[in-house]
Amino acid sequence: MTDTAAEAGDSAPDAATGAPVIRTRGLTKRYRGGQLAVDGLDLTVPAGSVFGFLGPNGSGKTTTIRMLMGLIDPTSGTAEVLGRPMPEAARTVLPQVGALIEGPALYGFLNGRGNLLRYDRADPTADPRTR
Repeated sequence: MTDTAAEAGDSAPDAATGAPVIRTRGLTKRYRGGQLAVDGLDLTVPAGSVFGFLGPNGSGKTTTIRMLMGLIDPTSGTAEVLGRPMPEAARTVLPQVGALIEGPALYGFLNGRGNLLRYDRADPTADPRTR
């Protein structure tokens, strides 16, 4: 939970509460021209779990993540992240989550931690406590 969330009286779900961090019901995205990208997705991701989207190209992975992050609106259905409705709560939720959509631009000679440290050092506004 962040200080901002605590001040606002909101608490993010955690493993102790058993509340899911992601929940969708009937989540659907149909693009113009009728292309169905996501069809009635019902998904619950428990707090404390490790979750990944796997599937072939065009199966709706990226579209689902974009809807969960509030970047695009679903055609129908609902999505909640950290117990808050998306995309309505995007400004509250996004500072508390991280998402990597599509392929990252990483340095192949660095491991994951090394890449994260490099990006952190490149941001002059980053909190020094994250280093």
